[in-house]
Amino acid sequence: MPSDLGPVTAVAGGEHHTCALTPNRTMRCWGANKDNQTQVPLDLGRVTAMAVGSSHTCALATARAVRFWGWNSSGQTNVPLDLGPATAIAAAWWHSCAVTAAGAVRCWGSTGAPSDLLGPVTTLAAGAYHTCAATKPGTVRCWGPDNSVGQAAA
Repeated sequence: MPSDLGPVTAVAGGEHHTCALTPNRTMRCWGANKDNQTQVPLDLGRVTAMAVGSSHTCALATARAVRFWGWNSSGQTNVPLDLGPATAIAAAWWHSCAVTAAGAVRCWGSTGAPSDLLGPVTTLAAGAYHTCAATKPGTVRCWGPDNSVGQAAA
């Protein structure tokens, strides 16, 4: 951890790297940097949310713009050009997701989003091979290619 980190308001951990959000809404990352996952873009600006995948990192800027960087073996850092503003983000091993301003889930990389999320989505969380969404009616829906221990069964 950087000795000059100071106070933080949020923290997120990936496989071999960690990122923190400071009170002035800047991101700091440290740890393994094989795929430049700890190199926060200089033009990122203020950040409202962050997510850390296995070896990639993402941020939701104050203008609700989504930015991803780092390992991109399955297209997990290729934000769709038509995504638009987002309200939440999640990063996993092989994929990334965002909640659009309309409450829809968009995922890219190796895992897509289901079409039956039962209402607008408020937040996301991602594991190595699965993603879960909380909806406004208060339900949880999970999906992904690996449900070997029930992690994607909600």
